[in-house]
Amino acid sequence: MAITWATLKTEIQQELHDETDFADGGNLNYLLLVWANRAVRYIHQQIDMFYKLKTGGSDVTFTITDFSKALPTGFFKKSDRFTYVKKNDTVIPIIGLDELNAIDPNHNDTTSNTYPENVAIEGTKIFTYPLFAGTIKVEGYFETPTDMTTGASNPDVPDSDDALAQELIIALVLRKAFSHLLYDDKTAYYSTEAGGLLELYRTHIKKTDSKKVNKLVYY
Repeated sequence: MAITWATLKTEIQQELHDETDFADGGNLNYLLLVWANRAVRYIHQQIDMFYKLKTGGSDVTFTITDFSKALPTGFFKKSDRFTYVKKNDTVIPIIGLDELNAIDPNHNDTTSNTYPENVAIEGTKIFTYPLFAGTIKVEGYFETPTDMTTGASNPDVPDSDDALAQELIIALVLRKAFSHLLYDDKTAYYSTEAGGLLELYRTHIKKTDSKKVNKLVYY
């Protein structure tokens, strides 16, 4: 059975047992869920979660006056391996924004083609060179993790029953809570704890990474 936010919160509150403001009904209680959702997003920022990879793609439409547009709703981060920008079967090269700006500093070059020669992805926007009018597709990007909203919600991680993931979320929330309370020693402890757990979890997630090479061992 998947772990719920209610269970995680109870364990966090046990570690904060002397801090009644974080107890149910306390004036800081609401922050625990806020910090837990930020913790899950932090984990997704640090580790590529391939179950969140959107392979089908989403359209972005430009007019001839658009230098940049917002990336599709739900875009969280691009993948160095799987993110492509396409017009039908044509793959449009993704370059750095600094390189794209250097090609056309005034962003006024245009083309009659229905797709640009190059694009750049930076933050939550996609930039084009040259300006064009048409629709292109962004595919192979990581989608935003789903926030927990109630006690019955499950953290958006590959396996919420994974004890390592649970310990990492708890440690990240406690680090934030003790920092908020100005408890330097406990903040330092949970910072170290969270750092170690993150690296263990990264190693655990990479066990299913498709780029891993299988090696034959001969006896």
